[in-house]
Amino acid sequence: MEKMNLYNNKKELIEKEFIRESGEPEEGEYKLSVHVWIINDQKEFLIQKRSRNRKVNSSKWGFTGGGVDFGETSVEGALRETKEELNINTNKDNIELILSFKREHDFVDVWLIRQNVKISDITLQKEEISEVKYVSFNELKEMIKNEEFVPAVNLYFDTFKKLLNKCQII
Repeated sequence: MEKMNLYNNKKELIEKEFIRESGEPEEGEYKLSVHVWIINDQKEFLIQKRSRNRKVNSSKWGFTGGGVDFGETSVEGALRETKEELNINTNKDNIELILSFKREHDFVDVWLIRQNVKISDITLQKEEISEVKYVSFNELKEMIKNEEFVPAVNLYFDTFKKLLNKCQII
């Protein structure tokens, strides 16, 4: 049973716990989720393929991420998800928040990690991830266009692209 914090519509923490398996929060209450993008010095993105046994978007490519646990901050959740899913260690100095937005039932913080990670050093969380690979930004765009990527990225991809260009990341 996974507990999460709840937030109001201004992304302020409220004094209420939420059990993830119970469905969605009540009207006016929001969970916090993180998406983590890892980019190397060659400006390639490390993406992961969701396991076939995942209920949602099975066998689709995506980013690292998930729900922020009870008592965690957004950055702590992003670092934990990166460690859990890929066994990648990083620290708060190596991660930056580049986007935050609100969906129907959650806030989503999009984090960027600039780190050179060897594929051979990655240990996959087999229940969730079946494989990983690096792709260029153009390959990523093609995968999204061809619906090979999880659809959640469609909500912010154009903004993400503009931010990466403006910050001279891609």
